Amino acid sequence: AVVGAEAIPEDWATLRLLVPSSQTGCLLGKGGVIIKEMRVQSGAWIGVCAKYELPSCAQRTDDMVQISGEPSSVLRAFHLVL
Repeated sequence: AVVGAEAIPEDWATLRLLVPSSQTGCLLGKGGVIIKEMRVQSGAWIGVCAKYELPSCAQRTDDMVQISGEPSSVLRAFHLVL
Protein backbone atom coordinates (compact mmCIF):
# COMPACT_ATOMS: atom_id res chain seq x y z
CA ALA A 1 0.00 0.00 0.00
CA VAL A 2 1.11 3.53 -0.71
CA VAL A 3 0.90 5.80 2.32
CA GLY A 4 -1.06 9.01 1.71
CA ALA A 5 -2.48 7.94 -1.65
CA GLU A 6 -5.84 6.52 -2.56
CA ALA A 7 -5.83 3.05 -4.03
CA ILE A 8 -7.23 2.99 -7.57
CA PRO A 9 -9.23 -0.17 -8.27
CA GLU A 10 -7.85 -2.40 -11.02
CA ASP A 11 -11.11 -2.15 -12.96
CA TRP A 12 -10.97 1.66 -13.02
CA ALA A 13 -11.11 3.34 -16.42
CA THR A 14 -10.44 6.89 -17.57
CA LEU A 15 -11.56 8.46 -20.83
CA ARG A 16 -10.54 11.91 -22.05
CA LEU A 17 -12.36 13.76 -24.81
CA LEU A 18 -11.54 17.00 -26.59
CA VAL A 19 -14.64 19.15 -26.96
CA PRO A 20 -15.06 22.64 -28.41
CA SER A 21 -14.95 25.25 -25.64
CA SER A 22 -18.18 26.66 -27.04
CA GLN A 23 -19.93 23.43 -25.97
CA THR A 24 -18.48 23.20 -22.46
CA GLY A 25 -21.17 25.43 -20.96
CA CYS A 26 -23.85 23.10 -22.34
CA LEU A 27 -22.12 20.18 -20.67
CA LEU A 28 -21.85 21.93 -17.32
CA GLY A 29 -25.23 23.65 -17.20
CA LYS A 30 -26.08 26.60 -14.99
CA GLY A 31 -24.41 26.10 -11.63
CA GLY A 32 -23.11 22.70 -12.80
CA VAL A 33 -26.58 21.15 -12.67
CA ILE A 34 -26.24 19.16 -15.93
CA ILE A 35 -22.83 17.65 -15.17
CA LYS A 36 -23.97 16.76 -11.65
CA GLU A 37 -27.01 14.95 -13.06
CA MET A 38 -24.82 13.06 -15.56
CA ARG A 39 -22.56 11.98 -12.68
CA VAL A 40 -25.58 10.65 -10.79
CA GLN A 41 -27.07 8.88 -13.82
CA SER A 42 -23.79 7.26 -14.89
CA GLY A 43 -22.06 6.64 -11.59
CA ALA A 44 -18.84 8.04 -13.09
CA TRP A 45 -16.85 11.14 -12.22
CA ILE A 46 -17.05 13.69 -15.06
CA GLY A 47 -15.06 16.89 -15.10
CA VAL A 48 -13.44 19.52 -17.29
CA CYS A 49 -9.66 19.53 -17.02
CA ALA A 50 -7.59 22.65 -16.58
CA LYS A 51 -6.29 24.30 -19.77
CA TYR A 52 -2.69 23.47 -18.85
CA GLU A 53 -3.61 19.75 -19.04
CA LEU A 54 -4.59 19.94 -22.73
CA PRO A 55 -2.47 17.74 -25.01
CA SER A 56 -0.34 19.40 -27.66
CA CYS A 57 -2.73 18.22 -30.40
CA ALA A 58 -5.59 20.29 -28.92
CA GLN A 59 -6.71 23.59 -30.41
CA ARG A 60 -6.81 26.71 -28.23
CA THR A 61 -10.58 26.56 -28.60
CA ASP A 62 -10.77 23.04 -27.09
CA ASP A 63 -11.49 21.84 -23.58
CA MET A 64 -10.74 18.36 -22.29
CA VAL A 65 -13.45 16.40 -20.51
CA GLN A 66 -12.31 13.53 -18.31
CA ILE A 67 -14.58 10.65 -17.31
CA SER A 68 -13.41 8.16 -14.67
CA GLY A 69 -14.91 5.20 -12.87
CA GLU A 70 -15.86 1.59 -13.43
CA PRO A 71 -15.79 0.77 -17.16
CA SER A 72 -19.58 0.39 -17.41
CA SER A 73 -20.07 3.75 -15.66
CA VAL A 74 -17.56 5.42 -17.98
CA LEU A 75 -19.40 4.06 -21.01
CA ARG A 76 -22.76 5.35 -19.67
CA ALA A 77 -21.21 8.77 -19.01
CA PHE A 78 -19.64 8.82 -22.48
CA HIS A 79 -23.07 8.31 -24.06
CA LEU A 80 -24.52 11.09 -21.89
CA VAL A 81 -21.73 13.53 -22.81
CA LEU A 82 -22.18 12.83 -26.52
